[in-house]
Amino acid sequence: MKGAPWTAEENAKLAEAFDAGATIDELVASHERTGNAIVTQLVRLRRLTEHRGAYHRTTPWATFKKIKELGQ
Repeated sequence: MKGAPWTAEENAKLAEAFDAGATIDELVASHERTGNAIVTQLVRLRRLTEHRGAYHRTTPWATFKKIKELGQ
């Protein structure tokens, strides 16, 4: 069974909470979605990447940009 579509507002809240350090379990509780739905959406939002069966946090663009500026 397919869940409800994600809204732009819900995506923004999900990304913001994840970037702030929220765990998958915390996001499951706050968004009332399954863990699989949360992980899938975080991959779509490019907050997680999958490599060899494991998921890894990606560096948010703002953080990457700041690191790059500090290196110059």
